[in-house]
Amino acid sequence: MKDDNFLKANNAKHLWHPMGHPKDSLEAPPRIITQAEGAKITDIDGHQTVDAVGGLWCVNLGYSNDRIKEAITKQLYDLPYYSSFAGTTNPMAIEASYMVRNLFAEDGMSRVFFTSGGSDSVDTCLRLARQYHRIKGEPTRTKFISLKKGYHGTHFGGASVNGNNRFRINYEPLLPGCFHLPSPYTYRNPFNEADSLKLAHHIAAAFEDEKDKLLGVLNTEDPASFSKRSAAFLRDWASLAFMGKVIFSALVDAGRPIMVNGISRTFKEGIGTFVSNNAVYAKALQEVEYFAPAMEVALASSRKRYIEDGGQVGMGKGFLNRQFDRVAHKFNQAQQPFYYANLLTPWTQGMKQFQSVIAAHRFIEDSIKIAKGTASEFDINRMASYGIDEKTAKLIADMPYEKLDDKLFVANANAWATKTGGQQAARKFRQALYADV
Repeated sequence: MKDDNFLKANNAKHLWHPMGHPKDSLEAPPRIITQAEGAKITDIDGHQTVDAVGGLWCVNLGYSNDRIKEAITKQLYDLPYYSSFAGTTNPMAIEASYMVRNLFAEDGMSRVFFTSGGSDSVDTCLRLARQYHRIKGEPTRTKFISLKKGYHGTHFGGASVNGNNRFRINYEPLLPGCFHLPSPYTYRNPFNEADSLKLAHHIAAAFEDEKDKLLGVLNTEDPASFSKRSAAFLRDWASLAFMGKVIFSALVDAGRPIMVNGISRTFKEGIGTFVSNNAVYAKALQEVEYFAPAMEVALASSRKRYIEDGGQVGMGKGFLNRQFDRVAHKFNQAQQPFYYANLLTPWTQGMKQFQSVIAAHRFIEDSIKIAKGTASEFDINRMASYGIDEKTAKLIADMPYEKLDDKLFVANANAWATKTGGQQAARKFRQALYADV
């Protein structure tokens, strides 16, 4: 082993540490642990600490346990390694599985599957669950329900069902079909409920709210649900094939920013910024478009993409959806030329984009006013009409934002997820943005 000076000089310079930014590791180098005995660890400078965590919750029998060291040494001489993939096994795998199975015989355990850690175990369980239902003739049973605040590892599947969005937000979209319910945590929960029975009822109600998403039929937020696809299909034909809706909506969209926000905001923060500084406007639009689910609908880009890819067909599961696909496919092919022939569509979407920038600016501006106590009754009532109460407004005001060109408020959307309450604030902001655009 190299000497202490070498270890300190190269600490975190070549090794990428998990759960940490490389820059942070360089600015505050990780503590170098050089010895461990029992429940205590010693760092390179001789400082000793009780390791109550037990490594990563895995040093159950203490460090430097003589029986473990002797067993490892003996096994290294007998057989250092061999796999248990189909066709081969080894004596210790047989013996260990027998012991574990006997330990949990009362719980009904009949088989043992060894993995290298907790995250591997969770991913394996997710796959086994899907495989089980596929073998049982239920291939569409693919969804998972987990609790918010729950921890299920850091692999792809485990992160998908993880109840802590810090383990998901930077890697999304993850595994589809994962849903999270509030945890039965009386000390801190989104319902501010300390009574365990009442809290259970709230969580049951939350499950009911998610049920349509699980079924994928009645839920209007799931693009694969029958009601969503059939409604969008009819709407496409009404607006695109006959070009009636787009012609009239183009006129309304041109005047909407002024009608909703007034002349001053429209021409100062909106048109003024667009004319004087295109880079600022582009950045503002980029941050608005981060709230993708709302903007997909508001700008009709999801509809455009569906038409280009074949429309609202070929997505459904179940008998009803398959019958819909057979009929809708032919109708959808017939309407594609009309979409591209309609020259008003780019204008309509452009005006909606323009309105979205002003709307985002105004929601942030009014939220700041409410947080500072300077908002008028009209401002408070207007925000409430979009589903943003005073508590939510204060939460939005606490989220990261910029004031570009000293006049246009822009949400630093990517940073919201890193803040406490950021997910709730983003959801409310997204809903209000959709309603205003």
